[in-house]
Amino acid sequence: KQYGLQGINIDFEEFKENSDEPIIAFQKELYEKLHAEGLLVTQDIMPNDSDYNVKELVAYNDYMILMAYDQHYSSSVPGSVCDQQWIEKELDEAAADIPSDKIILGIACYGYDWPEKTEATTVTYQQALANAKQYNAVIDFDNNTYNNWYSYKDADNIEHKVYFTDAATNFNTIRFADEYGTAGTAMWRLGSEDERIWSYYNRNLTKSSLQQTPF
Repeated sequence: KQYGLQGINIDFEEFKENSDEPIIAFQKELYEKLHAEGLLVTQDIMPNDSDYNVKELVAYNDYMILMAYDQHYSSSVPGSVCDQQWIEKELDEAAADIPSDKIILGIACYGYDWPEKTEATTVTYQQALANAKQYNAVIDFDNNTYNNWYSYKDADNIEHKVYFTDAATNFNTIRFADEYGTAGTAMWRLGSEDERIWSYYNRNLTKSSLQQTPF
């Protein structure tokens, strides 16, 4: 209220509770209190995670943000941050329990740099490009996953693999979200994105819209 915000977003992950009752009770109380004040309540959910009883939680949220990224993550093996086909599968599964117009699709605007046999560090789009330039690495845009990747050896002769997203990755993801009829998209995170995204982020990217106004 002090800052005139539209509402609140809840991002609880990796629960320690033995049941889903505490988060449902919390979300219900929050929703009822804030809705009475005309404020929005939204919640982030991880794909394919039984911690979230979405069938119950959907009743206590105006929107649910599906974090469709971290398909591969810092402590996993190297791989795509968000394969396009994986995103489509996860959205399909979420929409089985949540109306599509209540889903906000979370999109990835970052990457990971995996040193061999070591956890990855998060990199921004610009860091990924600068690093590739420093080590003369050739960046490959994978036409199956719509993610970018490259490999290089650092000064200590350690092999690295880098996977990251760019404006083309995000264009295809947003186009799918618009065609699907989601409530919109949310990016993780501001400041790490390929800035070319802003040339189309506010556009309708459905097939019919693109046919009328090509991009």
